[in-house]
Amino acid sequence: MKSKSLSRQSTVHLIKDKFDIPLSTCYLWFSGSQSPHGALGKLKTRENLFYVLGVLLGDGYAYNWQSSYKVGILVKDESFAKKFAERLSTCTGGKVTAYPSRKRNLWFVKVGNHELFTLFKDFKSNLNLVKDETISKAHALQFIEGFFDAEGCVKVVKEKARKTPKICLDFTNTNYEVLEVVQKLLRTSLNIESGFSVQHDKRPNRKPVYHLRIYKKDYIRIFFENMQTIKLNKEKALHLKKWLQRDVTVKL
Repeated sequence: MKSKSLSRQSTVHLIKDKFDIPLSTCYLWFSGSQSPHGALGKLKTRENLFYVLGVLLGDGYAYNWQSSYKVGILVKDESFAKKFAERLSTCTGGKVTAYPSRKRNLWFVKVGNHELFTLFKDFKSNLNLVKDETISKAHALQFIEGFFDAEGCVKVVKEKARKTPKICLDFTNTNYEVLEVVQKLLRTSLNIESGFSVQHDKRPNRKPVYHLRIYKKDYIRIFFENMQTIKLNKEKALHLKKWLQRDVTVKL
């Protein structure tokens, strides 16, 4: 409309009347102080984008309210929320902060960004966009790390017959298809093999829960050589170190 030489007043009133947008908002759009797609409408860089998308596909939400396009997470782990906020900041070009929830013992990170909102929706509806043949190895590793931070678990398996507990990695989700994508990315980017199991909940309106697990020691070693996950706390890191260093002897 600016290119048609319409005055500011004519432009904002035309938008207000046609789309029922508050007049004050129209003036902010016209001046460039705000974007019709939210306060942060564009991504400044794609650095860490696949980590962010991995987190969102595992634990994220998105909604559109009036002229805002919001994406975010609500999680228990403070370190996870802060890591996500830091990685998200590199994408948006502005400082993103993790905040504690007032009502619950949770942390949330939320940002208004139309481009990220659209990407998240596109990836969620078409997981072929994350298939191994469409993204680089670096992006695949980012995606795996983000998804594991959101939906993964480092399990310490203690058994009476074992002096040293073994380690198992577990990705959990109700969406089997997204776990299939993770499985393919693990195989093509790190040569890691993993297997599925399913957990059925007999309570009404409950979806099956799918587990993608890694058991083999060599694969777990490769995984942690390439991932900086928040799921490996000090206690689990100690168990992991002992397990990886333990000599395996076979009695003949």
